[in-house]
Amino acid sequence: MFKWLKARRERREQFLRDVRERMEFAGFVPTVSADDVLRLIRRDFPEENPSELLAALSRYGTEKYHSEKHRVHAAILKLSNGNRERVDHFVQNAMNDFRDILMPAELPDYSNLMFGLGPREFAKRPIEEIKAIAQNDRDQYIKWLNRVNRT
Repeated sequence: MFKWLKARRERREQFLRDVRERMEFAGFVPTVSADDVLRLIRRDFPEENPSELLAALSRYGTEKYHSEKHRVHAAILKLSNGNRERVDHFVQNAMNDFRDILMPAELPDYSNLMFGLGPREFAKRPIEEIKAIAQNDRDQYIKWLNRVNRT
């Protein structure tokens, strides 16, 4: 094998290890139940009819490939921030690719950093910085999920 080809392959493998190492901190998977979704609707959309919002949300979750229905519903509600029209928008986005809803809802700063920088620059970021961003994102999501009042 040519030396340059071997060196290129080694650089590529190191790059992939660096990216994987930084992505492992995003392994946050909150548990959300149907009761949680109903509670979030009542808390964040007090003026709306819960049955109508549940009907709108239920458009996501009807197909076999619609993963983690309640988790995605909670993410839609979070991103909608009390705006009924945005619920429909985010439901449609989730139907196309639910990951486009989960990442900005659950790990907003982490996903902005990862996608904003691109994989090469992301792989160069210090691990401690990535850990701190991912932990802050987890904390804000759990705080939002467990909050009692809208404000």
